[in-house]
Amino acid sequence: APIELNDPEWREGEATRPTGRAPIPAARAVAFDQARLEAWLAEAPEEWNASTRQGTRLTDSPLRLTLPIPDEQSALGWSQVAFRVVRSNVMEAPLAKKYPHISSYLIQSERDGGVTGRMDLGDHGFHAIIHTRQGAVYIDPWQRGVDNQLMVYTRKEFMASTSKRRLDCDALPMGLGHKKGEGDAC
Repeated sequence: APIELNDPEWREGEATRPTGRAPIPAARAVAFDQARLEAWLAEAPEEWNASTRQGTRLTDSPLRLTLPIPDEQSALGWSQVAFRVVRSNVMEAPLAKKYPHISSYLIQSERDGGVTGRMDLGDHGFHAIIHTRQGAVYIDPWQRGVDNQLMVYTRKEFMASTSKRRLDCDALPMGLGHKKGEGDAC
């Protein structure tokens, strides 16, 4: 039987909505149906279940989900790409018990097995980081508390819009960085 692609009705969002965060001018506004997304992700097979000692390899997952990925050739600036999905719990048991409403997933592109990433769904919405051959892609809520629109952007677009860098350094997450062309810490 053909495998059904699950699509949470990705569509053009409202780019003029306030974001409540530092702007990323190149970010694409993508609207979606979060309830549909949540329903599909609830059906994701587990990568590993310690109690049953069984799991599903990502390549064998029957769950397919489309995600919006930047695409300069598209009129919208993004296109849908199909991914295989498995639930991949990354929290230690005590944290998972404390926050049962947070779920995390491992993903892999159907077209290119080298395109992989992680997604999560919780109180602060849906997030994803996808490692593509052109660099990292981020999917974040457009605004905290708004669960029907996301922003989709690349690391390069984020770096162009952030003040979290120095003239001679790349990004400085948590105070770490590397001088361009050198490898020495900033």
